[in-house]
Amino acid sequence: MATRSDMEEIASLLSIQTSASDAIFLDGDLGAGKTCFSRGFIRSRSGYTGRITSPTYLLCNTAGDGEIIRHLDLY
Repeated sequence: MATRSDMEEIASLLSIQTSASDAIFLDGDLGAGKTCFSRGFIRSRSGYTGRITSPTYLLCNTAGDGEIIRHLDLY
């Protein structure tokens, strides 16, 4: 992707095609854009407007104003 905004837009488009029971697994090096993707997906899917960060040290972040989305770091 050329920019962070591009990554978030792709994720937003994908979020429209998913259902509440779907799980999406992202794999990539540090700085590959996994958190940017997650941010776009979470904001589009749930309407959450708060801060979305990588769960690297927390292992799991929960976001969502309506629909709850869990963003996990599995390694």
